[in-house]
Amino acid sequence: MLTTEFFTKKIKEEMDYLKGTGIQGVRSLEDILEQLEESEMFTPEVVLIRNNQIELVFVKKSEEMQFRTTYSNQLIDREYMNTLLRISQIQDSIGSLIKTIIRINKENIEG
Repeated sequence: MLTTEFFTKKIKEEMDYLKGTGIQGVRSLEDILEQLEESEMFTPEVVLIRNNQIELVFVKKSEEMQFRTTYSNQLIDREYMNTLLRISQIQDSIGSLIKTIIRINKENIEG
């Protein structure tokens, strides 16, 4: 039987990295996993980061990561650009890890 332990650990490492860079609103691994387990009807997106500038979410239905600004007409300074670059660098990795966890959980339930 496959387990999600390795992939969960990798997501934690990525989220800890983002927290360590000072990005505000990075969710805990526990919150992320809890949202993953909730029904798509009640929780269509898993929020990984949400603050007054940006949000990074995993959309359950399409199984894709979305990186969005939270409001328009925002001044883009150097610090904001660095934040965007840090998140962009690991966005695909986190999305892939989440998809793997979903598939393993589904296989374990069905199998």
